[in-house]
Amino acid sequence: MRKLPQTRANGRSWSPARRFHGWLATWLQDRRRARVQPTPVPNAPINLIAVSGFGNIALSWTDQSANETGFRLYRKPFNEAFALRAQMFANQTSFVDWTAELGIPYTYYVVAYNGAGESAQSNQAAGSVLGG
Repeated sequence: MRKLPQTRANGRSWSPARRFHGWLATWLQDRRRARVQPTPVPNAPINLIAVSGFGNIALSWTDQSANETGFRLYRKPFNEAFALRAQMFANQTSFVDWTAELGIPYTYYVVAYNGAGESAQSNQAAGSVLGG
């Protein structure tokens, strides 16, 4: 922090009020500079893969960010809208959907999130439960 000189150029000293206001102004400038920058939105996950299994659909993806709070998995049954299916911890890169029903094709995408918001969507991956 800058320090206000005790005397003026002509040799006379500053008044106490003037010194205080000068100190306050420099302190406020330093506080503004020291503010923490907001956390950026995390990078989007990539390479989402859906593997159809007997009674489930296994999903995996690649984590591309280091500042996520977690991941959100969105699922869409055939001809319906996407809805949040699951919310996972940070650095988790796989999920098994045991609630998928036989004979219905599902489409998925994943986003990373933190306090700043959600990332862009990953690629979409489709799968359906196998069985007979």
